Amino acid sequence: MAKGSEDAPVTIVEVSDYGCNHCKNFNVETAGLIEDLYVKPGQVKWVVMPYALGPQTAPAATAALCAAEQDRFFEYHRRLFDTQGDPDFMSAASFRQVAEDSGLDLEAFNACLQDNDYNNTVQENIMAATALGVNSTPTFFVNDMMIRGNQPLTSFQQQINAIVGVSDGG
Repeated sequence: MAKGSEDAPVTIVEVSDYGCNHCKNFNVETAGLIEDLYVKPGQVKWVVMPYALGPQTAPAATAALCAAEQDRFFEYHRRLFDTQGDPDFMSAASFRQVAEDSGLDLEAFNACLQDNDYNNTVQENIMAATALGVNSTPTFFVNDMMIRGNQPLTSFQQQINAIVGVSDGG
């Protein structure tokens, strides 16, 4: 799932797990800042790879891909992290509630979940990320540079600015 300019000089790929509290913190605290500072102005293309560290969180990644069918991936992605810690967080009922809160067509969303349309995609994402050296989340690739963990905005700014040729202050 991607947003931002196709012609952006920088591509950030986010590999995160919906059960990971560091991934939640990144999405709540830093992702919006990167979007405002770099994605919206066209300097960064943001790509999210729906991923799962284990079988218990794979259904959440599948649910996010079902939201993508309705062009609501990023809204669903963020809202799913917002529900992390709720008692029924990793349940189908929770996924449906997030879908409703995100304005999705629930009938289509439920059909997608029931059909397990994206289980193979999630497994392929896991294999692809593992092949690239991902063994924890969040992991990011800023162009070809791997950044591990929930890093502050400044870590991303340094990489982005180095690529686009902006001084450290900008």
